Amino acid sequence: MIDYLTGEIQTLEPELQFAKFGVRKDVPKGFDVLAFPQTNKILHTAVSTIAEGVNPVAYGWNSTAYTASLAQYGIYVQITDILARESAISVIDSAVRQIRKALARQMDYAIQVVVNAGTYGVLYGGGKASRATVAAGDIMDTSLYTKGIRDIGKVSDSGVEPFANGAYAVIMHNSAEYDLMSNTNTGGWLDVARYATPDQIVAGKVQAFRGGMTYRSPFIQEFSSTVDVYPSTIIGKESFGWGFFEPIQPILVNTPDSNNPLNLYTSVGGKFSIGITRFEDASATSYRIVRMETAVS
Repeated sequence: MIDYLTGEIQTLEPELQFAKFGVRKDVPKGFDVLAFPQTNKILHTAVSTIAEGVNPVAYGWNSTAYTASLAQYGIYVQITDILARESAISVIDSAVRQIRKALARQMDYAIQVVVNAGTYGVLYGGGKASRATVAAGDIMDTSLYTKGIRDIGKVSDSGVEPFANGAYAVIMHNSAEYDLMSNTNTGGWLDVARYATPDQIVAGKVQAFRGGMTYRSPFIQEFSSTVDVYPSTIIGKESFGWGFFEPIQPILVNTPDSNNPLNLYTSVGGKFSIGITRFEDASATSYRIVRMETAVS
């Protein structure tokens, strides 16, 4: 049974949207801090002309260590002995499936809270200047989406690199994706998809569009403001890092102990310990994640 739990619970990672785009580095035993040393970018202005036979002054190049501390999460449910005896396989199977989904949502939530906590690289719907001024009609549209792709590609003097498919990952709520699909401006998604990728219209997914590959998720952290504000997050290569301090561990207890002397219930659950950190968010010209904040229809 424990092998079955392990297989079921550990399959949650493909269900995660944010985790798949981060740099993963699990922590060896005996360490309590997750560290990602990132070498600093060398600007083109640091390249100097060379006088014949004269070495230029050495450039002061170094690295920055981005660190994350441990956070542990877990859940368990109790199944009574009577229920387990009557339908053990179906009940425990259902419990494991729901635990797996809950763990997946919590892991993605923990990651996106850190990923979406940056100060720089933020755009607001309707051209607004702050989250507090976003109103009900300030929804996702082609202009905002394209501006976000532009900004992550031009930040600093070399931009943030897209992934191997040539696109940035754009993670957004289903409702924000709906607003983008419904935008009727010339050159919008509907115009492009109608002629280039009609299968996306049939599937009801934005997917590849204007330099981004869109991934929808109904489990997006929303911000409370004058209206509910939803972030749509643009991520490139090496935008953030995460890793396990403790991998996902399934838990099954079906023997009596001091807390369950009459063995009246079976406990089924899982836990994990994780660390997450963003890379670069130092100034208006040094960030690796773009966050578009909008209302939704």
